[in-house]
Amino acid sequence: MKANADEIKKLNQCLKKGENATNEEAHELWDREFHNTIAQATKNQILVSVYESLNAIRDQVGWGAIGQAVFAPENLAVYHKQHKAIKEAIESRTPDLSEALMQNHLLG
Repeated sequence: MKANADEIKKLNQCLKKGENATNEEAHELWDREFHNTIAQATKNQILVSVYESLNAIRDQVGWGAIGQAVFAPENLAVYHKQHKAIKEAIESRTPDLSEALMQNHLLG
């Protein structure tokens, strides 16, 4: 993995802020920042552009109902656990595990 110490620190900040978020908007903000930090850490501009395109879709009016379902309280604990595992895999420099965990998170 290409994540540097500052990016790992930012991932930790995103985890903490996301876990302490008290409303859907805050959860979404820190979820986006967590994923953006990972995209940026890849140093892969194509992946960063794809992620930015996905966020542009999320910003459209129709996302509201989907976002409410995604960030429902019963899902948040699962997402936080997944984010922590992804961060730990990135931090431990295990790319295969990082990839598998991220796929599970995004597709699960």
